[in-house]
Amino acid sequence: MDFEKSPTTNRSDLYNIYFNTNIKLDSTLINSLMYCPLNKNVNFTVENLRKSNNALSGFILENKKVNIPEKPYTYIAEVAFKTSKSQGSETSFLEEKEIKRLLENLTCVPCKIYKPFYLDSYKPYLSNPMCIPVEDILKALDD
Repeated sequence: MDFEKSPTTNRSDLYNIYFNTNIKLDSTLINSLMYCPLNKNVNFTVENLRKSNNALSGFILENKKVNIPEKPYTYIAEVAFKTSKSQGSETSFLEEKEIKRLLENLTCVPCKIYKPFYLDSYKPYLSNPMCIPVEDILKALDD
């Protein structure tokens, strides 16, 4: 629905993704990870997620301020652009110049909700993908 710099913090490296779903995210999925690798892999798996170095990621929060009747399940993910090294043991924030370089050849950044808990299938939960248009991300970076 929207992508903007986080209005609730003074940190310039935090952003909010506003999104809606056709299902209610119960308490087990609130505070789950929103993960958006900065590559062209729309159908990434949990294994790809663990190997990805550059991503937009953060946690999902319930959005109690937005009440749109035709879109009842609206949420916020507070995210940051990160890079990881040593198989995720070292993480740092990406600089704006590097973010723009990574977004150069993309039109959309795919995102999925990831929860490392086990359901009946004994596998972590990974949602279907949603897309954040790169033009929305670039506009927020320039604000």
